[in-house]
Parts: sequence; C-alpha cells; structure tokens
Amino acid sequence: MARREKRPASLCDLAPTLAHWLGVDPLPLDGTAPDAAAIGTGLPLYGKSQAEPADAGAEPRLILAEALAYGPDLVALRRDNLKLVAHRDGRPLGLYDLQADPGEKVDLQQDHPDELAALLAALARWRDSGLGATGDQGGDWQDLDNTVRQRLRDLGYSD
Repeated sequence: MARREKRPASLCDLAPTLAHWLGVDPLPLDGTAPDAAAIGTGLPLYGKSQAEPADAGAEPRLILAEALAYGPDLVALRRDNLKLVAHRDGRPLGLYDLQADPGEKVDLQQDHPDELAALLAALARWRDSGLGATGDQGGDWQDLDNTVRQRLRDLGYSD
C-alpha cells in the first residue's frame, strides 16, 4: 500500500516519477521520483535531485511557481512552511506560514526579515539565471530546427 508523501512536490517531479513507475530509464531531468519507501521498491531517485532526503541541517527544498493565476508578473517561492508571493522584479507582496495560515491572511514580512531576505535572494538568483518563463536565455526561433518549429506550429504556439 502506498503512503502519502507530505514533502512539497514540484511539477518537475512528474516526469521522473512516471518513468520510475513505468520502469523506463528517464532522461537526465530536473526533479525526483518519489521516496523509494513510498512505493516500496528501494530504488534510487531519478533525475538531478532537487530534494535529497532530509538530513539534519540540510537546506530545505525551494519550490518556485511562476505565471500564477493572479498575474504573469507574479511568482511564489516556498521553503518549508513559508511562502513568499512577489513580483517577478523582486518586490514582495506577502510572506505566509502555510501551516499556521493556509489561507494566506497574515503577512509575516515584518516578523521574519531574515527569511524574507533569503527568499528574495533566491528569487533574484532565479530571475538572473534567465531560466524563468520570461528569461533571456531561451534562444531564438531561428535557433530551432525545422522539426521542432513544425511541432510548435502543430501545437498552436506559432503561425
């Protein structure tokens, strides 16, 4: 019988998880398959692990969400129970403790300045990396081969 995994998951975990369940070798992707104990196989994690098993003193997993329903210029960063909602440029909107305040009603920015600063620094590193939806390292349409361009057209991403 499977057990519920309570650690936060990322959409990046989906591909390695499915590959693991299907018994196929995944490509080297970001993300992790579920904890081996959760599915009873004892197999190692797949992908480039974003979350090693929680060791004492280990840095908690950081999960980022972009292109939120409330606006494409907003992002959310979660580390443990804390969630930062901010503009993509780094202006914070709110810091919340999801365990104590799942409805995100109480803004804790003033109460947790160190945690706020750490999350804002992580946001700045991500933004500067160009890996986000509006990052500048995405390349150019002309850099894609004809097969990829045709697939994107077929999916409606281009005329």
